[in-house]
Amino acid sequence: MTEQLQTLSGIVYDLKVIGQDIPKDEQALNVIQALPKTKLWENFSQVMVDNENVKTFDGISKHLKM
Repeated sequence: MTEQLQTLSGIVYDLKVIGQDIPKDEQALNVIQALPKTKLWENFSQVMVDNENVKTFDGISKHLKM
């Protein structure tokens, strides 16, 4: 999972450098959509989508690392 987060973070950074900044809420949704398609991760994804306090890439990343 850490490797996936690093890859996504790198993509976000690269896009920002070339002037194609992705809004923070879209970054978070991209992370959620990239999670494995298992029951455990689907439950986690649903909780993150519904959580109004976690709407950024960094927010999702912190929850995934826990």
